[in-house]
Amino acid sequence: YGASHVTFTRHLARQGNVGDIVAKDDSQMTVAHLLGTASGVALLAASHATPFLFADYTVLVPIHFAATIALVRSARFEVLHQANLALICHDFVVSASKTAAASTEKIPADGSSALDPVAAIAAAAAAAAPTAVDSIPTMDDLEPRLTWFGEWLPAGSRVADVRLGGRFEPGSLTSAEIADVLDAMQYESYLITWTGARIHIALRVGAGPRDIIKAYLHATRLHHDALANAPPATTPTAPPAAIANATADTSATTADSAAASAATTPRLTTTLLRASKTWADAAWPSFLAGLTKKGWRTDAVFFGDSDGSRVDWTPVDDGGGSDDPATGRKGG
Repeated sequence: YGASHVTFTRHLARQGNVGDIVAKDDSQMTVAHLLGTASGVALLAASHATPFLFADYTVLVPIHFAATIALVRSARFEVLHQANLALICHDFVVSASKTAAASTEKIPADGSSALDPVAAIAAAAAAAAPTAVDSIPTMDDLEPRLTWFGEWLPAGSRVADVRLGGRFEPGSLTSAEIADVLDAMQYESYLITWTGARIHIALRVGAGPRDIIKAYLHATRLHHDALANAPPATTPTAPPAAIANATADTSATTADSAAASAATTPRLTTTLLRASKTWADAAWPSFLAGLTKKGWRTDAVFFGDSDGSRVDWTPVDDGGGSDDPATGRKGG
């Protein structure tokens, strides 16, 4: 109770009336303690026999634990943490991608377009995002998709593998790729790198909750684009004779399965990073409005920020003090 008391109080104090909530809570706890003391005295008055007291303890302790678990399960906070944020971003990205794919049928057959690739990505995201807002799940929608009191993703969840917070991780990037990442992300409040299929998000000094939400949206889109651009897995067709002897050659089957799995591993590149950033910049206003519409709070994000590490960098001035068109931040 002591560890969670402050969280419950802040959640219930919708109008900033923390003092009123605390006073009512303490008075109710006092009454509950008095009732518990009276119940204990009544049991002692009934009998002092050791078997009777141990029998009471055996019956009442499970009831106490069951009531506590029921309390924790019924306490529902519309705050974002890494598990529900991963599912929300995944659903939004998938829905927006399907809407954008459907809209490509309107593009001329010759592929001609008046927009450059970057502008085309932004235009597609801006057009698809408002429709995808409806796919953002509510707390009720996510309840069956989370485990351990809604704090963990079940095994096998098909979401991006993201490590949020912590120190800057160069991962598997070369020096040239790191420079490209810094150039692409210089005006943001986060950096994205990767090791294999795992995406690392390093937060900038002063990054707030909404920066974290946007970083996760960006990372989810990057993962989605990497999967979409991965070569399809191919399974070689075996002749009848090989099929007859398949049970005797388990090593070959294992090798084929490993090759197929490697073929579908997302391949992250700085080109995809830039494209996904363009998409995230265009979709961000609609996504943020959708979170508010579905009842999610965007003023706090809970995640395993154990060491509180942050990074910082200085945007490169091109000589003219150019601004980032997406965020409006000044160059220099």
